[in-house]
Amino acid sequence: MNSKVPNIFCTYFDINYLIRGLALHESLSKNCENFTLYVLALDEQVKSFFEKNQFGNVIVLNIKDLESFEPRLVNLKTERTQIDFIFTLTPILIKYVAQVSMSSKSYIHYVDADIYFYADFEEYIKLLGDSDVAIVPHNYNILISKFYRKYGNFNVGVVTFKKTDTSLKTLDWWSDSCIDWCHDFPDSGRYADQGYLDNFPNIQSNLKIIENRGVNLAPWNIGFKNPFQKDGIIYVKDNVPLIFFHFHGLKLMGYKVLPNHVQYLSAFRGSTKKYIYTSYISKMLEISKKYSIPITSSLSILNKRNFKNYSIINRFRFLLTLTYNLISRSYVRIDKL
Repeated sequence: MNSKVPNIFCTYFDINYLIRGLALHESLSKNCENFTLYVLALDEQVKSFFEKNQFGNVIVLNIKDLESFEPRLVNLKTERTQIDFIFTLTPILIKYVAQVSMSSKSYIHYVDADIYFYADFEEYIKLLGDSDVAIVPHNYNILISKFYRKYGNFNVGVVTFKKTDTSLKTLDWWSDSCIDWCHDFPDSGRYADQGYLDNFPNIQSNLKIIENRGVNLAPWNIGFKNPFQKDGIIYVKDNVPLIFFHFHGLKLMGYKVLPNHVQYLSAFRGSTKKYIYTSYISKMLEISKKYSIPITSSLSILNKRNFKNYSIINRFRFLLTLTYNLISRSYVRIDKL
């Protein structure tokens, strides 16, 4: 691994994603030699956890830090729903971290907490070239691309900035746009913090769109791929190593952890289960035991009580996911790990 260029990561999560956030940190520790992770604690439980458990390369922030940095957030916190407000924070968190930490030789990467790295992070750095900003397409599988296009062509799971005048102007535009409008529904080409990425090619001349299929592999783009392992490296296909996977939408029912592939009409192959999901869920269980954090606090639970609170469309998704996963045995049993 190349330790010459320091990498700065930032993410946010509440207690429900604490185990996943710690798994993200462990995957970075294994695959990125020189890094700092800024964590925006979205509740007191996460803040308290990091006060009791020190990590040398983790810096914990709170909402007040961002409100002092960007005063317009104060009113938005009461005007917007909780999820809308959280989405609004994404570019502002990146701006804050850029101001307090970045040198011109550093990269800053926003990463969702449910991402896990499987390969040397230098493989991702090589893909950046000399770009100032990098974004990753959703690469929706062809069966769903038309329907999901309204949520944006690019995924906000990982966004990379280098500290240059042009990249900071792009970041300013993104922040102002999210403050102006940021909601958890599509509207005229906008969607939360994510839809604005579609405008990056128009406002950022030194932009890298990362097409590598080993970057941000996820339920919506894995399709019918059949990952394999060779010499300890997981490959998406020949000569394309899996750099990181986006574990969106995991659900827990009893002892079964169900992936979210069916919603995106993607297969859940045995190799995907063996090489990707089983290792990630095993890591979650390991962290759960190490820090005495209930695994149920970090996985959405499928049960009759929650079903009553679902909207009609989410009830349909619940039944579709449950039926498909049980019939096809598309799940990982945590009692067998």
